[in-house]
This record gives sequence, C-alpha cells and structure tokens, in this order.
Amino acid sequence: MACSKKIVFFSLGITTNSTRTFIQKLEHYNKLCLIPTDRDNALALARNLDDGFLAIFITLSGNTEILIQCANLLKQKGINIISITGLENNYIHKQTIIQIPLLIYNLDYILTSC
Repeated sequence: MACSKKIVFFSLGITTNSTRTFIQKLEHYNKLCLIPTDRDNALALARNLDDGFLAIFITLSGNTEILIQCANLLKQKGINIISITGLENNYIHKQTIIQIPLLIYNLDYILTSC
C-alpha cells in the first residue's frame, strides 16, 4: 500500500462510512483514493482500472455477488487486491494477495434508566 499512489476501495452497505473515514486519512499521504458510490459504479470502475491501481475490498461477508464480480475482473487484469472481511473463509479472500480477517463480535447492550 505504501508504494501505490492510486487506491480503489470496494465497500458497499454498512462498511462504506468507515471506509470513507479511512480514505480521508490516506489522502493526507498523497494517495489518490476512489470509492464507488453504488453497485453499478463499482462494476464500471472495476472494468476501467489499469495495473497502476491497488484494490482494497472491505466487506463483512466476503460473499457479496457484485464484489465477487469486481474481484474476478481485477484478478484477470492482474491488479493487486487486499481484502478486509469479517469472515475468514470466503470467496473474495481467495482472489487476493493479502487477506485480513477481522473477527467481529456482536455485543448486546441493555440500557436501563435510573
């Protein structure tokens, strides 16, 4: 990631907000960061990337169909892919050079009034 000047983040749904926050921090290090705005835009972006880009997939399941299609396109083009997912065994992990599984625990909080 340190050597890549152009990074595309593929993140849809609830992971998008935290991804945008991360992008804002990377831009301070002179990184050109892109994030698709929706599913169609993600697919169009994947079709148009060249080998100067690094792709980072941030997804809870790693099995979202549109993200799988994007990962397949990028792998065919030889673009390096990093995945950050909530599950260890998933399709997107198999397409990437670096896999970072994040174990997410669901904690239920009970709020009581005094």
